[in-house]
Amino acid sequence: MQSATLVHDTATYTTTGMRFLNVNSGREERAGSGGDAYDPLLHVTFNTTSHVLHTGVGEAFPPATVAVHPAQTRLAVVGWKSPITGVVAVSGNSGVKDLNASCGNGINWDIQLKTHSLAHGAFPNGGAQLFSAGVGGSALAHIAVHRGDVLYFVVDPNVDYSCDLTELDVTIQRDLRHGWRHADHRGRGLAPS
Repeated sequence: MQSATLVHDTATYTTTGMRFLNVNSGREERAGSGGDAYDPLLHVTFNTTSHVLHTGVGEAFPPATVAVHPAQTRLAVVGWKSPITGVVAVSGNSGVKDLNASCGNGINWDIQLKTHSLAHGAFPNGGAQLFSAGVGGSALAHIAVHRGDVLYFVVDPNVDYSCDLTELDVTIQRDLRHGWRHADHRGRGLAPS
């Protein structure tokens, strides 16, 4: 996804004009009609293999990696739509990580639910940050969601968008200790546990 501007506003997030790259197959897909909204640097890239893959510009993609690159005037955004009503926890082994330390000035990141920022952070060029280390990061252990809610993982270019290829290592798990009981086959019993 992308934003219409550099403002962190979920109402402006769209897939129109986005480029999706699968470095395993070399396949590129574009969402929507593109047109003026298309920016070759703004993309979501994923490596679905079990080994490191290298691009032509020296970037290395670890196995099972999702990476994004923001544009000069737009944010790169990945959204997760909740299939449940309950409580989830967001974590990741490396959180947010700069995959190209050859230039740039680092990035800002944000995790949003609806119109609210749950946690955010920043790091310099070549850096990384766990989600839990960001401002509000402790709240990511218990996020109440309803089916259909979207968590947005936002990468902001921090003014200089060059070399901002950024890995997003995200794990979302249901927290059964604070979850909901399932309904029986007649729909009874759906209530907080």
